[in-house]
Amino acid sequence: MGWGRANEMMLSGSLYSGKEAFDYGLVEYVVNEDELLDKSFELANLFSENPDAQLRMTKRLLTENAVTTDIKAAEELETKLLQECWERDEHAEAVSAFMEKRKPKFR
Repeated sequence: MGWGRANEMMLSGSLYSGKEAFDYGLVEYVVNEDELLDKSFELANLFSENPDAQLRMTKRLLTENAVTTDIKAAEELETKLLQECWERDEHAEAVSAFMEKRKPKFR
């Protein structure tokens, strides 16, 4: 989203439909109310297939790096978290599963 559109949205206080939010890239999905719970569980199940630590680290990278202009700091954080991931049992399981052409078993 460009600066102008973001500025307009923040300053106008206007309400936007689900379709508009989707078109502006603010949401990933628009579903009917009766589909909301099913879609929520579908996404929760998809996310839960990944290790908890990996999800936390990815979320941290996304949130912290979204607000920084310091490329060096962003790269340092990414390197630190990658090293932490590589040291975890989940990484070994992911590599083994990939080599054995099977789904990993994290839990």
